[in-house]
Amino acid sequence: MPSSRPFLFDRSFIGNGLSVTVGRGSAASESPPAKQFDESDLAAARADGVAQGQAQARAAAEADDRRRLTVACEAIAARLADLFRETEVIGAAAAQEATELAVAIARKLLPETCRRQGLTEIEGVLTDVMRHLLHQPRLTVAVHPSLAAAARERTAALVAERGYAGRVEIISDPSVAEDACTVEWAEGGAIRSPRAVWGEIDSILARTTGYGVEHAEEGDPSTSAQGTLLLGTSNKGR
Repeated sequence: MPSSRPFLFDRSFIGNGLSVTVGRGSAASESPPAKQFDESDLAAARADGVAQGQAQARAAAEADDRRRLTVACEAIAARLADLFRETEVIGAAAAQEATELAVAIARKLLPETCRRQGLTEIEGVLTDVMRHLLHQPRLTVAVHPSLAAAARERTAALVAERGYAGRVEIISDPSVAEDACTVEWAEGGAIRSPRAVWGEIDSILARTTGYGVEHAEEGDPSTSAQGTLLLGTSNKGR
């Protein structure tokens, strides 16, 4: 006699007599197992976190360095602009001071040279005049009283050599500076005028450098230079 077994509801009768057996421990009813981490995984995670932190710190430091460099460059550029302006002002002042110093030195040195070689300069004026005026009957030369006697002696041979013997008169004139003289003849005259020469020098300096030279010399500035100015139509001049 066959044995009996209780019905466990483990057989399906759906579709064409096919049966599906469903067990209690089937894979469809089980969840996937949780991932397990070991020490190497934890060490790798820590290293990655440290690397990310370091990269962020470097980026922040580089950004701060760029900002500070920009600020420093702007400050340097502004200071350089100020320095350039100051240098231009200082250079212009130095150039003007150098010009004034050079003129002042010349004004100090030339009077002594003129005092030592004043007669030589007077002879030069006479030589220049007589080269062109041998047809004139008489020349009158006015010099400073301190040079009159020496001028008569020194020019005697000169006028004889030029064919003007007896036709050159040396006179003393207190209004003539020691380094100047005037030569007069019938139709004109010549003047050795330091004042006129210095006036022309000052004008040239003003035109070429843009600087006006102020003179703080004591005494008459006309006694501070040497030069010859020929005036062909004037009858007298100092």
